[in-house]
Amino acid sequence: MSRKPTHTQHTPNGMKNKFHAIGWDGIAMLLLSNLLIVFSLGTSIFYLLMKVVMTAQRSPANTRGEILIVPGMQLVANQPNQEFIRRLSKASQISTPNKTPKILILGGLTGGNTISEAQAGRRYLEQQGFDTTQIFLEEKSNNTLENFRFSKQLLPVNEQYPIIVSSRYHLARCSTMAKHVGIAHTLCGAEDSLSLTPRNILLLLKEAYHLHWYHSGRYWATLTRNQKMLARLR
Repeated sequence: MSRKPTHTQHTPNGMKNKFHAIGWDGIAMLLLSNLLIVFSLGTSIFYLLMKVVMTAQRSPANTRGEILIVPGMQLVANQPNQEFIRRLSKASQISTPNKTPKILILGGLTGGNTISEAQAGRRYLEQQGFDTTQIFLEEKSNNTLENFRFSKQLLPVNEQYPIIVSSRYHLARCSTMAKHVGIAHTLCGAEDSLSLTPRNILLLLKEAYHLHWYHSGRYWATLTRNQKMLARLR
């Protein structure tokens, strides 16, 4: 639920697209999530924060495999930022030796850019001399959940346990979304270890907040048997 809309976010059209992507159900579940945080005195989000932090700390940095999934990030003037580059570089480093790995790069058109995040990721790997015949793109998504829902359709049926390569603060949400759409997986941190800088602490808190929102919506939709919401959250 974190990806940006197609147009620039500071424009009226961008805000309208962002609201359309979230929808009234999403807004209602955001309010419910906030109420649960208040009534639980913060314990509900604290539990998820611990999960986010432990996943970030414990995920390996050198897992090797033949299928890798790399979530994208919003581009800067059609170019991947340093954090996205770190994810892509890690994926190329951990590719199984002596085999041609398959890399699935995720991310649609965001911000004011004219190419998708996935396209920019492929261009970067091309410039690094990577074999692009085995790079596949998922370009329809607008958020992390859609990333994995759409990517499942691109994964070979007979292949199991792709490796999700992402920034450490992002791994818990990636894992949750992948699990809930039925992708069995392993994780790999783009960084060698988690550094608790002020920026990373804020990002960990943000991830816990997004997970709390997601779980609140999922549980409410299940409880009320809201099939429309469940379809969006699966």
